[in-house]
Amino acid sequence: MLAIGLAPLVAVQPQSAAGGQAEPARITPAHIVVLVDQSGSISPEDMTREKEAAGLIAQAEFSPESTVAIVGFGSDSGGTPPVDAVCPPTKVATSAERQRLSTCVDALRIRDRGKGDGTDHAQALVQALDFLSDDRDDEPKIVFLLTDGKLDVGDSERYGSDKTPEQRDSAAHDLITERLADARDSKVQVWPLGFGAVDEKALGEFAAGGYQGSCGPGTPTPKATTVSGSGDVKRAIFESYSSARCAGIGPINEQQLSSGGTVEAKVDIPAIATDGSIIVIKHDPRVAVEFLAPDATKASPKAGTADGSTYEGSGQGGAVEALRIVDPKPGTWTVRITSADGVPAQNVSTAVTWQGAVQAVVQPSSSTLSAGQPVTVSVRLRTRRGPVTDPAQLRALSFTADVSGTGPAQPIALADDGKSPDPTADDGTYTGRTTLPPDASGQVTFTGHVTGIGVSGDHPTARASVVKGPPPILAGAALPTITDEVAPGESVTAHLEVTNNSGGARKLRVRLDQDSGSLITVEDAVHEVPAGASAFDVDLRFDGKARLGTTTAQLTLVDDADPSVVYQTFPFTTTVAEPFPWLLVGAGGAVLILVLGLVFWLLARSRAGDLRGLKVTVTLGAYSGFLPSPAVSTKAIDFAVEVTGGGVPSIRPAERGDPELRRLTRSKRGMRLTSPHGDLGPFHLDQPQDIGNGVFLVVTDESLPDQATDYPPPSSEQNTYL
Repeated sequence: MLAIGLAPLVAVQPQSAAGGQAEPARITPAHIVVLVDQSGSISPEDMTREKEAAGLIAQAEFSPESTVAIVGFGSDSGGTPPVDAVCPPTKVATSAERQRLSTCVDALRIRDRGKGDGTDHAQALVQALDFLSDDRDDEPKIVFLLTDGKLDVGDSERYGSDKTPEQRDSAAHDLITERLADARDSKVQVWPLGFGAVDEKALGEFAAGGYQGSCGPGTPTPKATTVSGSGDVKRAIFESYSSARCAGIGPINEQQLSSGGTVEAKVDIPAIATDGSIIVIKHDPRVAVEFLAPDATKASPKAGTADGSTYEGSGQGGAVEALRIVDPKPGTWTVRITSADGVPAQNVSTAVTWQGAVQAVVQPSSSTLSAGQPVTVSVRLRTRRGPVTDPAQLRALSFTADVSGTGPAQPIALADDGKSPDPTADDGTYTGRTTLPPDASGQVTFTGHVTGIGVSGDHPTARASVVKGPPPILAGAALPTITDEVAPGESVTAHLEVTNNSGGARKLRVRLDQDSGSLITVEDAVHEVPAGASAFDVDLRFDGKARLGTTTAQLTLVDDADPSVVYQTFPFTTTVAEPFPWLLVGAGGAVLILVLGLVFWLLARSRAGDLRGLKVTVTLGAYSGFLPSPAVSTKAIDFAVEVTGGGVPSIRPAERGDPELRRLTRSKRGMRLTSPHGDLGPFHLDQPQDIGNGVFLVVTDESLPDQATDYPPPSSEQNTYL
C-alpha cells in the first residue's frame, strides 16, 4: 500500500505562471591574486615552497570564468620596481591558459641584495586591488599573501627621502592599513600563508583587515596559516583555498614513486559536485598521469567530452598536472602515476577540489497569505544532474530563509527532520514556519539561502501577497514521498481537496512540472469543481523508461481555460525502483511477507489516528483559550466551547450527553471535527477553522519542541486557511 504524505492545505490567489526554462546552474567565478614574497628574508627553500603553493592555487581553480594572477613583490630599492606581475590576470578557460599559469610561476625568484630585496606589502596590496578593481562584488575576490610577514622598506625613498628606516616602515604600515580598509570595502578577502620565520601578529592583521566574508554560517572567515615545513605546504594551501573558495577538498594522498615504477591513488568526488579538478604534484614532467572514472577500465580523455563529462587537462609538461572535469561521474576515481626509467624516486601527491553549481527553490505555502497567521516555507536543492536528496551531503550545508516586507527581515529556521511543519524526513526539502504580523499588508518576499563548503551558494526569492478574506480557491494535496517506491510503467495516485469560494463551478487542470526528467504524465488532468468543498484523485504515471532513483516534481493546479493562471504548486519527491520479484518468493516466504505487511499496516493505521500531543486552541478577537494536549494515546478529544459575556472564549473537556459536545478525530486524510452545529474536515494541523460566532479553532502538535503555539487570532475578515 502506498504511504501518502500530506502537503499543507494552502490558500492561493491566481497568479501568472513564470514560464520558460531556468538557466542551468553555474559555478560562480572567482578572481584570485597570489602575492609571493621575493625579499631577501625568504630562504631558497621557502621560495621553492612559495612557488609550489602558487602553482597549486592556479591549478586548483575549476571555473572557466575565473581569473588568476601571480605577482612577486619585494621593494623598490636600487631602482627595482616593488612588484613583478609574472602572471597578469589570466582566465583559466583553456588548457593553454592553465599551462601558462603553471609555467610562469618559474619566473619567481629571490631578489639580489640591494636590488629591491626589501618587503613592501603595501605596494603588493595596491597591485592586487588594482587587478581586482573591475570584478563584480557578487563574485569572490581573494588575495593569497605568501610571505613571512616582515615589513621592510627602510631603504625605500618612496616613503620619504629624508626619513629614517623606522619612519619609512611606519608610513608603509599606515598605507597597509588604508589598503586593507579598501579591500574590506571592495569585498576582497586576504588569506595570508606564512613561510619561514614569520611575524604572526602581522599575518593576523592582514587576515582581519580585509573583507570578513565566509561560505555561510559556521564556516571560517579569513585567517593566517603558517607553513611549518615542505610537507606542510599542500595541507596549508588546500585548507586555505577550500575556506576562501567555498570548495570541497579530499584528503591529500602521498606516495613514494620509484624510478620506472607505477602507483595508484584514489580520490572521491561526491554526487553534489558539478565541477572539479584532480591535481597531481609530480615534480618531474617525465612522470605520466592517467585518470580513470569510477568503474572505468580505460583512462578518461584529457580533452573533449565522454560519458556525459567534459575534460580538460593541463600541466603535463610541468611539476603540477591537473584534470578539470565538468559534470564528473560521482564516486571513487583512480589516478595512475607512472615514472619513466631513469627518473629519480620521489614523493608524489594527489588531491581533488570540487564544487557543486546548485539551484535552490524557495516556496511559501501560498502566494496569498493572511496577516497574523502561520506560513510554511520550504527550500530544496538541485544541480545540473538533478535533485540532491542525500542527507549526508545536505547536512554539511546551511539551509535558512527569511521574510521581508513587514519590517526588518525575519529569519526562518528550516529543517528536514520529518517534524512539523516538515512532512517527510531526509527527502531533501527543508521546511520551516513563521507567523506574519497581524498588521501585515501588501507584498512580502521570502528569500532562501543555501550556503556552505562545497557549493556555489544560491539565494532564491519568492513573493506573496497579504490580503483579507478567503481567496477563490483553497487547495490541499496528498502526494507520494521519498519513502514510497513506484516501478517504471506504473502509476501512483495523488489526492486533491479543493474549496471553491468563487460562488460557481470552476474547471481546473492538474499540470506536472518535472525537475529531473522522469517522464511522468498526469491522467484525467481536468476536473470541474463545484462551489464549496470537493475532492478528486489523479493518477501520476511513470514512463517505462523512467530513470531509477530519486525524482522530484511539482504538481501544479491551474485554471483550465487560462493555464497561465496558477492556483497552487505542490512539490514532492519520490523514488523510482524496480518492482519486487514476487515470483521468486516461495509460498512460505510469501505468507511471512503478507503477515509482516499486515502487522505494519495495522501499526501505521493505529498511529495515524493517535491524538497524543495535540493542543486545541480557540480564539475570538484578541482573546484565546486552549485545551492541554493529551499525554497518553487517544483516538478522540471531546470538548465544549463557550463564550462569556465579555467576549472571552473558553474550552473545557466534555462527556457524552453534553449538548455542546464537539469531538476531534484524526485519520491519514487529516483532522475531522463533529459538533451539534455541523461537521468540519478533513483539515490539517495549524489550519484555523471557523466554528461559528467569530470563534476560530486551530490544532497544533505540542510534541514538537520548536513549534509555535500562540498564534495571533485571525479577524472574521481574514483568510483562515493556510
